[in-house]
Amino acid sequence: MKKYQPDVVTLDTDMPKMDGLSFLENLMRAAPLPVVMIASQTKQQANEAVRALSLGAVDFIYKPENNFVSEFKKIAPVIIRRVKSAAESNVIYEPLLAEHRKAVGLKLTSEQQQKKLIAIGASTGGTETIRSLLKDLPDNLPAIVIAQHMPASFTAAFAESLSQDLSFPVHEAVDLMTLEPGHIYIAPGGRHLKIKRRGKQYQCQLYTEIEGVTFKPSVDVLFGSVARACGRDAVGIILTGMGSDGAEGLKLMKEQGGFTVAQDQESSVVWGMAGSAVKLGAAVRIAGLREIAGEVVEYLMSNKASL
Repeated sequence: MKKYQPDVVTLDTDMPKMDGLSFLENLMRAAPLPVVMIASQTKQQANEAVRALSLGAVDFIYKPENNFVSEFKKIAPVIIRRVKSAAESNVIYEPLLAEHRKAVGLKLTSEQQQKKLIAIGASTGGTETIRSLLKDLPDNLPAIVIAQHMPASFTAAFAESLSQDLSFPVHEAVDLMTLEPGHIYIAPGGRHLKIKRRGKQYQCQLYTEIEGVTFKPSVDVLFGSVARACGRDAVGIILTGMGSDGAEGLKLMKEQGGFTVAQDQESSVVWGMAGSAVKLGAAVRIAGLREIAGEVVEYLMSNKASL
């Protein structure tokens, strides 16, 4: 690596002598560069992959459950796309490790918390961006729903990791689960999450297939459902990520009167999803990662009278 100075590194979590996590930690301290982790679809490997993302890895790719050539051919386009995207990413290491200061000044009644809903979408570089944002948010918030592009076996590990790190209760969303203020709900990998209104409450609905939608979970699907269920009571936040998933959904949230925020290019690992939303005119605000929490709190307080 010293000799060739690679643009991107793919790193297996399971290696002899020095394991992948130890190598990654040393690498990011010495010379941060884009790293894509390789992990098997087991609970232990999923936990290690999530840990790798917290140490500075940009993305991860999971191995097929068997070593048949045909299985690797199926995921070859995914590998190529993610490695190329990682090579062009903005490696952000130190800012995410900085001290977090919760945005203050948010005082909502339980009824006001129940009425609003915050939806967050992200992909490449999103796990630690989401973690950083949630650490900046105050405790007395409405419910938060999140769609992060991850395989089915990894979202539970992500939810568990967040729950250990935050003061909020964090759940992997379950079909027909009722949303509670101050709780966080992660869309399960391999399934779509929609939000439906049931009286004064919001409810999760999970779908395996939706025609014409590539990513599972899809940010567009989540945002679109929140726009329809919540209207002007929705807050939408689109973060770092490859591609454009979520841009159309965020635009719909804005058109329905919701408050929408897109992460700026400087603080994004990959300014694809948020950049696409900005180009569509879907964002009411464009903000750096450490400013988003303040934007949300300021909006909720200024909008309090209409809650």
